[in-house]
Amino acid sequence: MVAHLRRWWFIFGLVMTSQIVCASGPLVLTDAPIDHVSVRPYLYFFETNERSLEVEQVRQPSWAKQFTHPEGFTPSFGYSNSIYWLRFSMENQNADELDLIFQIEFPLLDEVKVYQYNGEQLVADFRMGDRLPFLSRPIESRHFQMPINLEGYAINDFYLRVESTSPLEVPLYVSATKLHLAYTSLNEWIVGLAYGIALGLGLYNLLLGFSTRDVVYIYYAGFTLSVFGIYSAIDGYSYMFWPNSVTWQQMFHLYTIFMTCIFAIAFSRSFLDSANKNLKSDRFTRFMNFPSIVGLMFIPMMEEKTVALYMSVVALITIGSLFILGVVRLFQGYYVAKIYLVAWSMLLGTALFAIVGSNGLGFSVQEMKPFLRTGWVLELILLSLGLGQRINLIKLVQIESEREAKESAMLAKKAKQKTLEIQIQSNASLEFRVQTRTAELEGVLKELFEANDKLEKLSTEDELTKVKNRRYFEDRYNLEFKRSFREKQPLSILFIDVDYFKKVNDSHGHKAGDECLRKMAQFICQSIGRAGDVVSRYGGEEFVVILPDTPQEGALKVADRIRHKVEVTPVFVGDLKIQITVSIGVCTDVPDNAYDVESLLVGADKALYQAKDNGRNRTQIGMPKNSFIHNSPIH
Repeated sequence: MVAHLRRWWFIFGLVMTSQIVCASGPLVLTDAPIDHVSVRPYLYFFETNERSLEVEQVRQPSWAKQFTHPEGFTPSFGYSNSIYWLRFSMENQNADELDLIFQIEFPLLDEVKVYQYNGEQLVADFRMGDRLPFLSRPIESRHFQMPINLEGYAINDFYLRVESTSPLEVPLYVSATKLHLAYTSLNEWIVGLAYGIALGLGLYNLLLGFSTRDVVYIYYAGFTLSVFGIYSAIDGYSYMFWPNSVTWQQMFHLYTIFMTCIFAIAFSRSFLDSANKNLKSDRFTRFMNFPSIVGLMFIPMMEEKTVALYMSVVALITIGSLFILGVVRLFQGYYVAKIYLVAWSMLLGTALFAIVGSNGLGFSVQEMKPFLRTGWVLELILLSLGLGQRINLIKLVQIESEREAKESAMLAKKAKQKTLEIQIQSNASLEFRVQTRTAELEGVLKELFEANDKLEKLSTEDELTKVKNRRYFEDRYNLEFKRSFREKQPLSILFIDVDYFKKVNDSHGHKAGDECLRKMAQFICQSIGRAGDVVSRYGGEEFVVILPDTPQEGALKVADRIRHKVEVTPVFVGDLKIQITVSIGVCTDVPDNAYDVESLLVGADKALYQAKDNGRNRTQIGMPKNSFIHNSPIH
């Protein structure tokens, strides 16, 4: 029966994807931008149970002819115990080498092996997967990423061996390195926005639940954070928090799905106020906690494919029964159930798509992720609004109670007055809760945006000196080096080191040393003259300056300004006066290639040490080819 359904879903998937071009040749790379290009139209694959099969065997004609590319092919195979081999080719029609990033955007794969061949020569091979420690990946990213170099006018063949006990899908993309960084930044910002909204809603309602002692908010927070855990697992973020726990990573998404079912039942019964209505649908949904608890217990004991099939059935029955419960309450006149049913329809739809896609029935889970994630966030927002409507409903009920109380209170003035006082207090409390909840939600979102901005700044700025840090320097230097090569303009590097800095720390303490470093950064920034020049703290008491489009004479002038500024300006730490000097290594070059980035740094570094050997407090010129011109110090 399952095989029959799977066949029909696959045919439906082929119809839905019939407009995708199936290319028979290699992926041709011209001088056009290579920005997140899908390799799917160029993929060939075959399925096998021979686990000992090696890539050299696969390349033989007897196996190579088994590779096929069905029309409308989507590399989504569902749960499978087989090994999948995939193959594609790329042709570089440029004279220059191409630095590329391959990215497989499905983080749940157990093991992926990638082989790159240039003709008969194995150029590179990679091994990744969530059966391996996160830190063993070629690039530490939530997706499986590999750096690939493609020689000019070359055709390279790529082979992938993929196996997984989780859903098996291979959405493969290729990008130029620079464009990949831009795409990744934008995509991470969009995903981070969704996660920020969900996390903000979850934490806010958790705090609101503890402060008001209303369990519906705690159940909503548990449901929201559980779904947050599901998406963090399938998006690959969770593995970054426990990079060495392979077993936990493989089971985490299963635990979160069962926990989502449990919290969904608790939240829905509380939100719909069905616990005391003696409804058959309510009793059934309460019973559905038992299968979820059993699933949690058996996750470590059973094969993932078996648990996933059981989980899919439990999740669909749970969501469906809760939807029916919402319909029953709506027909009973509980109008807040309207917004609940809209939100739950989104959850039911996303669950169906996710289960169908994960079983390889014609849809790609990865391609549906933006829609699934959007549905998830909208569902959480709607349920949050529903909580607000629930408060309004309680308020309306209380207003009706007030009216009835007033009519009854006509018999006794004292009773009427007391009822009015109680009602006024209740109205004020409810209004305050509504306003507080809205204001706190806005505050949480504002704090999240501010935290994101602060993290971005901290990732590129040295905390002590407030100049750029070494990470920023390395990224910027690589860009300037390649630009200098393209435009044939000189690039100068200054390595600056505080003389006898250890003596300052030993004699006056680290507080004085830190103040000297802060002043050093200020002196250097005051001595450079252009917006494009970059000052970074390289490490310890060493600073580095990038001077784009600057010949050796200009670099020497900047270096001498810095050295003179430091020499004549004492540093005051309280009443303590400290006089420091610096040694500077200068190296200038017009690069003759875009890859020998170390030559300029080595030249400046050696010049710095030559300046120290020659007596310190001086500027020394270095050459990128390890030969030096020795200057006299400039005082």
